[in-house]
Amino acid sequence: MTLTEFIPNFIEYSKSEGFGFYLPTDQFSGFPKASGKSQMLLAAATAAAFTTVFGSGVMAGAIGGALVGTNIGHSNRISKDELVADLQKMKEYCDLICIKSNTGGTNVRIMIDADGVSGETLVGRCAMIHERGLDFRKYTMTLFKSWIFGGSRLPTIIEVVMIFSTHKLARDFLQNYADKCKHSKKGVMAYPWIVDLEDHEITRKTLNVPFLTKKYAEMLKAGFFRRV
Repeated sequence: MTLTEFIPNFIEYSKSEGFGFYLPTDQFSGFPKASGKSQMLLAAATAAAFTTVFGSGVMAGAIGGALVGTNIGHSNRISKDELVADLQKMKEYCDLICIKSNTGGTNVRIMIDADGVSGETLVGRCAMIHERGLDFRKYTMTLFKSWIFGGSRLPTIIEVVMIFSTHKLARDFLQNYADKCKHSKKGVMAYPWIVDLEDHEITRKTLNVPFLTKKYAEMLKAGFFRRV
């Protein structure tokens, strides 16, 4: 499978899980001059954008700057502009980004075209992604709150989906770098997902319960690598 074939599957499956995609408006001005791969990424994100809703269910236009899933955040004090700003900062480290918060916790799923990026660079980028993930703590639900103990929030999970076009590239990253990309601190967990487009495999470096991990991995594989 090629990256061109994978991206629509990635978007559609993520949307089926309740994720909404963020689309930076400043990409439109440079779109005609962008590379072929950049145009493909933007076109895929735009296609997802027009079928994603924000907050109360009002459709957000592509020029709006952000297209996110429903029920983002659990406080009226958090504005759409604040969410857009946080997504925009995280977008600096990836090619596509989506978010959901309809189960109380916050999940951020980002996609990186990892071909041509060194393992050391990806390890460093994951560290920065985890650090930036602290900005998303405010979108999670507080389980309890008191004037003595403060509050306890549900976790923020960041899924860093790295796409490799060949089995060799994916295997080398798995063997030498993937474990260095895992971070769990201050309520934010960032995990790498290694996608092998050649062999249609997904390896998730998480701390999930084994039997749940296997079942979910099968669902992901069916969704990400489906043929139209």
